[in-house]
Amino acid sequence: NLIKAETVFEKEKIRTVIQGKFNNITGYFSFLNGAEFSGYEIHMGKTYADNRNISEIKDTNGNIKNDGLSVDNILGTYIHGIFDSSDVAKRIIDKLMQEKGIENHVLIFSFSKTVSAFIKFKPCTYPPASILSGSFIMLVSIW
Repeated sequence: NLIKAETVFEKEKIRTVIQGKFNNITGYFSFLNGAEFSGYEIHMGKTYADNRNISEIKDTNGNIKNDGLSVDNILGTYIHGIFDSSDVAKRIIDKLMQEKGIENHVLIFSFSKTVSAFIKFKPCTYPPASILSGSFIMLVSIW
């Protein structure tokens, strides 16, 4: 029970390509407000919660709805592919590097189906140029 929410499963599977923007995040992840992303929504059900939604998404038919929840340092969404957005990924990497006191020397920041980032760290303090691949591994490696 990290987030006070209840998901009710339904028969219909939702599969939709979307574009969105974070706009109502408070707390730890508020640095993502204003970040735009694209991805796809895929789930079988609806989630009901007292928390307010953190993003507005629009599908390919122009339908607009709200998505996602955030409480303290927890962020949840039905959207897959958010970390493929260079703006979102860069904001997260910048925040983590700032918290760890690592000077930000991002050499190349390219995104495709998997996230690839080449990061140069200070010599002798951190390993030399690290290659991080995959959004989950990328975050864990820097954290």
